Amino acid sequence: MKNTVIRIIGILIFMLLIGIMVCNMVRAKQERNGIYSYIKMSNLDNIEDDDYYVVYTSSMCGTCMRLKNDLLKIEEKHKDINKRHIYAVDVDTEEKFNDEYMKRFDVKGIPFVVHYNKHRKKGILYDNIQKDEIINFFDLQ
Repeated sequence: MKNTVIRIIGILIFMLLIGIMVCNMVRAKQERNGIYSYIKMSNLDNIEDDDYYVVYTSSMCGTCMRLKNDLLKIEEKHKDINKRHIYAVDVDTEEKFNDEYMKRFDVKGIPFVVHYNKHRKKGILYDNIQKDEIINFFDLQ
């Protein structure tokens, strides 16, 4: 009887740990809204993709809106962009977006796009981003 109770408790703990892992994965891959999957900065370390992009953006930033519109226009011609894992951090909704986070993630300003491969920075797009730069950055043909 005692061994059965211990086994049941062990199984329940195991199931709880699996549930926690699944919840973290779901939070890290939040719902895709247009070209981006919006994500909280606190979940950036939980991204499990080998190759991905992070766009730091703001709903109050005209250049950020232009970048998103350019990406949507590029998407019409280059459907391969949908195969890319593109996450967006909306700095307006981030309580912790401050100088410390900007230094940690090496964010130079808004909009700022970072390409990561295996969690190592592969490249950045920043300052007066043009469509042809976007196409090259996302390796679209």
